[in-house]
Amino acid sequence: MRTMVLVVAAVTCACGFPATVLIIDDFEYADVAAARAAWVQAESSEPAELIARETEDGGKTALKMPCNFTLPRYAQSSNNPRAVYDRKVNLDLTNYGSIVFDFYCEDPAPIRNCTIYFHSAAGWYGRGFNPNKGWNRVVLGKAEFGSEDKPGGWASVDTIRVCAWQGKAADTFCAIDNLHARTEDIAVVKGDAEGPEGGTVQQCAEDWGGWLSAMGVPYGSFSEKDVASGVLSTQKLAVFPYNPGMNDETVAAIEKYVAAGGKVLMVYSIRQELAAMLGVGPLTYKGRGREGQF
Repeated sequence: MRTMVLVVAAVTCACGFPATVLIIDDFEYADVAAARAAWVQAESSEPAELIARETEDGGKTALKMPCNFTLPRYAQSSNNPRAVYDRKVNLDLTNYGSIVFDFYCEDPAPIRNCTIYFHSAAGWYGRGFNPNKGWNRVVLGKAEFGSEDKPGGWASVDTIRVCAWQGKAADTFCAIDNLHARTEDIAVVKGDAEGPEGGTVQQCAEDWGGWLSAMGVPYGSFSEKDVASGVLSTQKLAVFPYNPGMNDETVAAIEKYVAAGGKVLMVYSIRQELAAMLGVGPLTYKGRGREGQF
């Protein structure tokens, strides 16, 4: 672990951590009617409200989402009941590596989980998160989002959905504020491998994200598919925690990125073409010779 901390520290020294920020919604609506016109309740949820919240940047309000799970319609629902709020948008989030927002929960006990979705074409990108009591900052790497049906890519997001899933029949409420997307200097690239390697690929990406977060280093999260589309052009450093089975399109995008001055850190595995370009010689496996060696 000490070796890994030193590696992470060395990696971050070259980056100044500025961010490109896209404000998606600051929730500074003139009145409740304006908030409800923007954020429309779905699936028989209660209409949204506004809640007072003063922030350091001058914010005054946040969006309140009632979760009145004692209402009869929740008990009568044949699906997994939830409180749902949608907003129509027109966003290109291709080059943004993380989705960030502030989230409040009055009492988390009645809520099983929350999810934020981004709709594109014929499907959704979604990521769950656990609500905690009070206000908390939520940071979600884009590569952590799963997909439902057939979304058409992050370049054509037309709807945002926030929902709270019922855990038990009791009333509470949530609130959301300061929803934005960020592009950082550092990108962690999650491998696209599935099957037997999928769990290790996921764990390695989460480990690297955890180490960076523990050191207070902001980062974005992309998939290999994102890399093939050219998203690394906005990054100073791309970390590949474990990316077996990398395809030719991704390799070509990395070669282009490095040729333009981009930096990469590849862990455990590397395609021969990339090794040659980076000046990495023949690789052999070396096992640990003694306890604590590495």
